[in-house]
Amino acid sequence: DYLRVMADRDPLTNAYNRRTLYEFLEAEVQRVRRYGGALSVIMFDIDRFKEINDDLGHLAGDRVLVAIAELVREQLRGIDRLCRYSGEEFLVIAPGTGPRHAIALAERLRGLIAAASFDVIARVTCSFGVCAWEGEENADALVRRVDDLMYRARRAGPGSVAAE
Repeated sequence: DYLRVMADRDPLTNAYNRRTLYEFLEAEVQRVRRYGGALSVIMFDIDRFKEINDDLGHLAGDRVLVAIAELVREQLRGIDRLCRYSGEEFLVIAPGTGPRHAIALAERLRGLIAAASFDVIARVTCSFGVCAWEGEENADALVRRVDDLMYRARRAGPGSVAAE
């Protein structure tokens, strides 16, 4: 129903919003806790996004956000969820995906974004954090861990991936 979609989605990128992210992630954590299996999360941040907004304007920044969300969504399976975590940060929930495949997905996304040509700017890179659910953590703890990894990737330099 239209109102539910509007409540669950970020209006700019059509990615799920932060509230819905936690609903999905907590449900997936409960599922793997009960039935086993794998669960990975990938968080990524657009490198130097403030410079895009400052140099080219917020409308250009919005166009980059929309284009990246579309590019990433095209690479995901039907059960994966793309969520906008904050301004230029996104999170992918990948049920049934172990760490090796999650790292491969992050590397593929990193390469596709770096190779893409955006109509407002020639090149954009993203920094990625990747981790798998390890057993007892809840959704909040998993998001904190992947966020820390994403910041580790940012410190390593634009277009980096940090995983554990």
